[in-house]
Amino acid sequence: MYVGWALAYLGIGLATGSGWTLATLPAAGLWIHRDVVREEHRLQESFGDEYERYSERVGRYLPRR
Repeated sequence: MYVGWALAYLGIGLATGSGWTLATLPAAGLWIHRDVVREEHRLQESFGDEYERYSERVGRYLPRR
């Protein structure tokens, strides 16, 4: 979901020629990454070892092989 959002944001910026959209992409990416890490901490606190096992199998942004 997050990778798709970032690609859509990038695509809109490129399609419209919007320098503003392209310039703010790194900041938006950092903002989202911060929220993802915060959410992972909450999930770890809520589900403990079960979430730990899950997160080892599943990549944060892209699937693991």
